[in-house]
Amino acid sequence: MRLKKLIEEGFGNAENYNCSERLFAGANIAYGLGLPEDSFKTASCFGSGMMSGGVCGALTGSLMALGHILVADRAHTTETLRKDVQDFILMFNKTLGASDCTLLSERYRTEEEKCVPLQIIVAGILDDYLISKGILDGKSGEFIK
Repeated sequence: MRLKKLIEEGFGNAENYNCSERLFAGANIAYGLGLPEDSFKTASCFGSGMMSGGVCGALTGSLMALGHILVADRAHTTETLRKDVQDFILMFNKTLGASDCTLLSERYRTEEEKCVPLQIIVAGILDDYLISKGILDGKSGEFIK
């Protein structure tokens, strides 16, 4: 399943997840990562730009999922990790024009929907990135790595 579709269908609303939690927990379901629910607490402090308007929580949650997907053991033993992360952030910034939570909130957050419109866009970016890497099947939306 694609993460974008999962979030469009309302995943995370009932749980009242912040941006980082929603992207990380949603990736777990969409891509079948097998992470225990308790692990999503790891993402809690990254919402609202690390609770300070800094780097977008949807970006950090996506990066947590990407790390879990790409790293078999540790960062230092994953030769392409630095380039993969840089490429993903470049794709994020090209699509949204920024990675700053305060700026993105001004552009995408509404009182009714909160940051869900932004989360949907970011989920699509992660899906597209994984498709481009041959990890997610573009037709079926199935995780193939």
